[in-house]
Amino acid sequence: MRVHERLYQGIFIDGKELPFVQNVVITTSRLNFTDTAVITIPNRIPQKGKKISDLIVKGSYVQIFLGYHPDLFLEFSGYVSQVIPEKTATILCENESYLYKRQSIGKDLILKTTDIQTLINSIYIGQAEIQNSNIGDWKISKNSTLLDVLSELQSKFKVYSYFRNKTLIVGANADTRTKQTITADFQRNLPLGESSLNFKKANDGKIIVKASSVNRAGVITEIYAFFADETNAVTFQTTAPANGNVNEFKIGGQSGLTREDLENLAEIRLKALAFQGIDGSVTMYGDVSVNHGDLITIRDREIPEREGTFSVVEVVKRFGTGVGYRQDVKLGITI
Repeated sequence: MRVHERLYQGIFIDGKELPFVQNVVITTSRLNFTDTAVITIPNRIPQKGKKISDLIVKGSYVQIFLGYHPDLFLEFSGYVSQVIPEKTATILCENESYLYKRQSIGKDLILKTTDIQTLINSIYIGQAEIQNSNIGDWKISKNSTLLDVLSELQSKFKVYSYFRNKTLIVGANADTRTKQTITADFQRNLPLGESSLNFKKANDGKIIVKASSVNRAGVITEIYAFFADETNAVTFQTTAPANGNVNEFKIGGQSGLTREDLENLAEIRLKALAFQGIDGSVTMYGDVSVNHGDLITIRDREIPEREGTFSVVEVVKRFGTGVGYRQDVKLGITI
């Protein structure tokens, strides 16, 4: 049982280790650009009458290692975004996106009949993994940031982007990290009574995505994408299904997108909406480091109908006094 093992941490700010910590909360999600960490510490330095918060400045590099002795996992790396110097100091941190929120692109760009790869390469020179797709015409102001562009990709096409350490991931299917499959067994390895599960299948909401565009000759193309059966297979057709909730998006201007391009964008949007529609989380101990994109296999002998393997969408890691080490794992569609 994890409760009998000693919590273990190494928290470094600009390479200097904090001597003690009260609590740590880390939130990482495939649906958000920014991973965050909140560190709370007693603020007084014993025998010196000084405050630790006075020694920590915004922009300092942060690494957070957590685990049970003697094992440690690197659970967060990023930068201090704010220090709140109360009796118990609160240190707010953001991952790599902290840097790019503060840098404008510095040039106006007009890209005709472009794709995601070309768009990102035009404004970002760091390491990236990109799920490519044609996206039509694109205009960017010199005052925009990288995150402004990624936000527009998400708003228009539900292409989610995030940083995995220092690598920018654009589109969840672009992430090449080796995914682990972790068993969450209600009768064996989960904290009693701490999980909240309300599973929905991907097509429970009968979501239909309608995508439309106009080519250079003025011809309109419309595509409907939806989950047709229990296998979560995506079906495409050019006429509206008999029933369902339609979520529509249009590609403005003379985009030049083909039917295949529209199907690709419609599928990305459909699967993103299905991920958001799942309502369920499981609370696990911290003996295995869970990341979004991993797979969780649920085992429950008392309620076998909720068993299955599910994609991880978000993880909130809670560590410290009165908590121990917990990971609240939000689940996506069944695999």
